Amino acid sequence: MERGALLDAGILNTMAVAVAQRRVEIGILRSLGVTQHSVRVMFLLESGLLGLIGALLGIAVGYVLLQTAGPGLDLSGFLGAEPADPARGPAVRRFSPDDPITYSFTVYNPKISPPATTEIQAHVFRDGQIVWTGEPHSLEASAVGDRREFTVARDLHFGTGAPDGVYVLRVVVRNRAGRKTTAAAVQWMDFELRKAARE
Repeated sequence: MERGALLDAGILNTMAVAVAQRRVEIGILRSLGVTQHSVRVMFLLESGLLGLIGALLGIAVGYVLLQTAGPGLDLSGFLGAEPADPARGPAVRRFSPDDPITYSFTVYNPKISPPATTEIQAHVFRDGQIVWTGEPHSLEASAVGDRREFTVARDLHFGTGAPDGVYVLRVVVRNRAGRKTTAAAVQWMDFELRKAARE
């Protein structure tokens, strides 16, 4: 079920209970001359206001959690190759094995001062098996400063011996306090290596 349907069902259930519990109140209003249309409009306005307040509270709580929670990760505009070629761009994500493949991502709420630090590590999979593991590295305080968002760019080099096929790049961002992981974010993106990608 879609989230919108869940939200609608929640509001419907709440208002159905409200109507059932207020039948006496509705009867009094009707006896005083309030029309059915006016009663219907009253409950529609109440349900609309309830939904609006819930949405605004959800946005506020989501914003607070984003500012205070662990690391986030945005991989939009993920992969690219030079020179620019429509057959090898991020929309297709198809590259020749000897192409340098640039991937970039944005880390939200990085930790740069002990005891909590943000560590980044990348892995490449093919057919469900890890074929490459990058060295984990921590974000440097001098580079991040006091920013809440920090963009990182890296290159992948496979070489002409890499077999054709579909690969998956996994980027893991962890908040660490000593050896303990306190929070983590993971994102995946698939791409294809094909020797004929230049043609």
